[in-house]
Amino acid sequence: AENKRAEAEQLLGEALKLDARYADAYVVRAEILQQAGRADEAANVYREALKQMPDKMALLTGLAVLEIARGAPAAARPLVERAEKLAPADPDVLFAKGLLAFREKDNAAALKAVEAVLREYPAHSRALRLSGMVNYTEGNYDIAQNALATYLTRHAGDLLAWKLLGATLLAKG
Repeated sequence: AENKRAEAEQLLGEALKLDARYADAYVVRAEILQQAGRADEAANVYREALKQMPDKMALLTGLAVLEIARGAPAAARPLVERAEKLAPADPDVLFAKGLLAFREKDNAAALKAVEAVLREYPAHSRALRLSGMVNYTEGNYDIAQNALATYLTRHAGDLLAWKLLGATLLAKG
């Protein structure tokens, strides 16, 4: 798997040298780096791409989510705010907004954002996972269980989600 990841990263790098206008290629490259545990490099890919395409939603939300995951919500906040000004109803913007709110322990705002995503896109994987986390934290165990069970049908390898589902079931009694 590591060889395939390195090969994909190399091919994306070569493609971007030919034409640097493809925001999705930057996102994929950054995600590959992040999965390989190279978050600093992933952040640099996003930042470089944002210099060329400052209003590309996928780049703004991708870097925002990465910064939140790295424990830097202060770095994520201006990215989320900029993305929200450009497309307030975009599901990835709402997800990033909800994740940031959850990270900052504003569960009411997190729930509002994640519910808005799931109303329009009930299969949005990251929003389902976040819904499970927020609803568990709020004691809404039935909702958490449903969201996590749905999420895990497509992401069975997510150990953290399984643990949270187990904790949810224990909390329900």
